[in-house]
Amino acid sequence: MYKANTSILVIVLFTVMIPARLFALYSGGSGTEIDPYQIREASDWLTLMNNSGHWKRHFVLVIDLDLDGIELKPVARDLFPRSPGFQGTSFTGSLDGNGYKICNIVIETPANDYVGLFGLIEESGEVRNVHLEDVTIKGRSYVGGLVGMNKGKIVGCSTAGLVTGYDHAGGLAGWNNSDELTYSHSSCIVAVDHSIAGGLIAENRGSVEYCNASGEISSSFDSGGLVGRNSGLISRCYATGNITEHGLAHPGGGLVGNNTGEIISCFSKGEVIGSMVGGLVGENSGDVFFCYATGSVHGRGNTGGFVGKNSGNLSMCFSSGLVDGPESQYLQQTGGLVGTGSSMMVSDCFWDIDTSNWNTSASGIGKTTNQMKTRSTFVSAGWDFNDRWMIWDGYDYPHLQWEQTPNPPIVFVDIPGGTFEMGNHLGDGRSDELPVHTVTLDSFKISKYETTNAQYADYLNASLADGLIQIVDGSVYAVSDPNKRERYFDTHSSDERSQILYTEEGFIVRSREDHSMDDHPVTEVSWYGAKAFCDYYGYRLPTEAEWEYAARGGYHNPYYKYPWGNNEIDCSKANYNQCNPLSLTTYPYTSIVGYYGEQGAYGLCDMCGNVWEWCHDRFDSNYYSVSPETNPMGSSEDTTRRVLRGGSWSEEVDNYISHRGRALMHRCSWSFGFRVCVQSFAELD
Repeated sequence: MYKANTSILVIVLFTVMIPARLFALYSGGSGTEIDPYQIREASDWLTLMNNSGHWKRHFVLVIDLDLDGIELKPVARDLFPRSPGFQGTSFTGSLDGNGYKICNIVIETPANDYVGLFGLIEESGEVRNVHLEDVTIKGRSYVGGLVGMNKGKIVGCSTAGLVTGYDHAGGLAGWNNSDELTYSHSSCIVAVDHSIAGGLIAENRGSVEYCNASGEISSSFDSGGLVGRNSGLISRCYATGNITEHGLAHPGGGLVGNNTGEIISCFSKGEVIGSMVGGLVGENSGDVFFCYATGSVHGRGNTGGFVGKNSGNLSMCFSSGLVDGPESQYLQQTGGLVGTGSSMMVSDCFWDIDTSNWNTSASGIGKTTNQMKTRSTFVSAGWDFNDRWMIWDGYDYPHLQWEQTPNPPIVFVDIPGGTFEMGNHLGDGRSDELPVHTVTLDSFKISKYETTNAQYADYLNASLADGLIQIVDGSVYAVSDPNKRERYFDTHSSDERSQILYTEEGFIVRSREDHSMDDHPVTEVSWYGAKAFCDYYGYRLPTEAEWEYAARGGYHNPYYKYPWGNNEIDCSKANYNQCNPLSLTTYPYTSIVGYYGEQGAYGLCDMCGNVWEWCHDRFDSNYYSVSPETNPMGSSEDTTRRVLRGGSWSEEVDNYISHRGRALMHRCSWSFGFRVCVQSFAELD
């Protein structure tokens, strides 16, 4: 009796003491809308993936999730891939990524349709704020980095990696039939064996708004930087990736390959190569309004700077990229704006005859670069510069007002790819400038001037309005940095040497001693703050090798000490050693960007002196001994310091080209600034 009672007691006590979470399906939550299941570990995702009965429930990521080495299948997958149509349980619940990442996703099922992290998201399904990195997705049809086919709601998501398929493959989705796909991005490389590839979506029959894509696209049928084939609505979107259309007489476009729907207020900047190709659209029989294209176009027939072949409506659009004509028998099918098509369908559209390399077009109006950068050219054609467009006269082409563009805009200079000997050639530098070593770089673009106070204040105001930054004791941090470890910037109230004030009206550039500081280089900015500016606008910091190559200004034989092509420096050439060209009485003694004019064959300004310039690279004093020969990106050994180049207004001897500065990534200083780059090789970490 005693033993029996003891056993019963032990069993009862053991049962009572078992933690409740041992019986839980996930790391927390109950799966309801107000108390979603918590995804904290890889095992949580596997539970979700393997239980179709859960695909109508609600989930939330509570930490970055690494799925490396785990055998994955799509959530809401097709159960009978060889049968027509989707046959399985679709996803009708919700996943809130909460801004966290899911990394190392590998799903390779080349014979299957509806392949992605999700197979099919139904109308009532929703995925938001989830960021996928290092994805490798391979399927047959309806293949996407996030979802094979979307009918539900996707908001604020992103994908990066590789997506491949036989047809209908997109960086985010293979097919979209939803009117609620917004604020999403893909940098996936997309390669399709047969037909229809898009940087974001292969085929869109719904609505896509405020989305963008930057990955390279390759297909033989209907290829687009954003969407391969569109019969829905695309609004306020853009694409910057390069497109290669392999098919004969099949369309490829910087934004859309084949359009029968509507495209409104969009732009594209990628290079397009193929047969029926256009800077924005390869073949258009729909409506395209208020759009532009700036990428180069290389075609073999039906080639246009904006549209390759047009039978639809084009209104108030322009193109400014290079157009390479095809073989001689197709010359009549090439145009600066449109390759072939009726001029009756085109109204108030322009192309740049100086940059396009093509002075004819099936439709549209050709203008010189100066005319294309003049407001009156477009106002006289009825363009709306109150609510739709913006332009800085004589400075740049028109931009759409919804774009995230610093004001005034960045001026970029093309730097041709090439090989040079990096390091100190004169024997008067430090050991970390040696050994001199061979470096080969791809072509890139770098800003002509250092980033100004006006441009950085404009960024701060835009980021504040978007809820991305916080101001604590006068210093700026990301909202996502609650511990304030990655300071962006010190305002004037935090450091009186800063030229930007923070007031109830927002961020304002100060004036001092009768000088506006608008056009002076921004200072008191950390590496984190420089990178945040780049990330916001789609730029990046130059690598150390790119910076030195550009600073040498084309002088490689012999190798000079300074950008202007000799080994001497004085206050007539650069703002260094407290030259103080504006006779300021308080620090910092910066000068207006470009004060000393263009220097070197590339026409860059202030590459030596004025302010130190942050580079992408982590600093390592011995890096030159192990640096890769092609496109080096800096050491991976030291995560605390980044490279600075160019010297500053306060430096006496460190302003020469090969000198390597360094500082902690969060450090702000009265002599630290930056300039930016765009597109050369793949994404930098």
